[in-house]
Amino acid sequence: MIWLVFILLLALAAFLVTPALFRPSSVTAKDALTRELAASKHQLSQIDAEVASGFLDEEGAGRARRAMERRILKLGDRLDALNAGKDEPALPTWMKFAVPATIIVVSAGLYPLVGDPFYTPNPTNDRNLSPEEQAIADMTPAGLEAMLIQRIEQSGQGDPTGYVFLGRIRMDMGKYDEALSSYETALNLSQNHPQIVSEYNQALAFVARQRGEEPPSSSAPQIDDQDVQAMNELSADQQQERIRGMVDGLAARLQDDPNDLQGWLRLIRARTVLGETDLAAASLSAARTTFEGDSEALSALNQLGDELGLDAE
Repeated sequence: MIWLVFILLLALAAFLVTPALFRPSSVTAKDALTRELAASKHQLSQIDAEVASGFLDEEGAGRARRAMERRILKLGDRLDALNAGKDEPALPTWMKFAVPATIIVVSAGLYPLVGDPFYTPNPTNDRNLSPEEQAIADMTPAGLEAMLIQRIEQSGQGDPTGYVFLGRIRMDMGKYDEALSSYETALNLSQNHPQIVSEYNQALAFVARQRGEEPPSSSAPQIDDQDVQAMNELSADQQQERIRGMVDGLAARLQDDPNDLQGWLRLIRARTVLGETDLAAASLSAARTTFEGDSEALSALNQLGDELGLDAE
């Protein structure tokens, strides 16, 4: 296809240029020399004006004047020769075609040597995949999900990384609720690692947009890239204190806006992860009071309470 485009462009260029190559020039050599001689004489007359204006000094003006006078003499000699004989011959037609033809032929000859007309990108960057890597590359999303679940079960379900990968696969599959559940498990296992928190927040916002909802305003705690970098530079104790501060901030926001079910769920889970089971139970109780009469919200709260082993009311 690309060669067809090149051929069409070349044909279009030839169609536009060829008439000009065959058309005889309306300007003879004598006319061109006459105009050039007149322009040179005008430039010579301007030198005195430039000296008067201070643009040129006398020494510079002398050099410019001598150079222009030599040019005028040379043009005059050529013009006298034309007047004594005949006009200079026009450029031969064959030469008009020889120059572009030479360029095309040389380019076409060099391209196979220095170019690569049959280049095809290699997605594997010339690296052969191992049988296991090739098998994974050929898997469907459902197959990858099943493989991750199997590996998580074999590893004892204690590695948050597996749940993060599982959450990503489920997001790609459109299984948003299960994906968020995987992220929440990863948060629990990693004790709210800042990078997982950041990815979880992004997933929450994406799911909210997909469902036409407003992104949650109090998702477990909001962390940007700078916060992640700063968090990674802290010690484990400092990270824990930083996370506890963000959880306290979430609790304060829920005091101002208690009708945020997702915020309560994350606060309860975060309190449990931090080992603050009494505060988690108190938050669960406060959330139940807030959503009294909302069976769907109470069901979600009761399910989380059972999952975390908190005392039911």
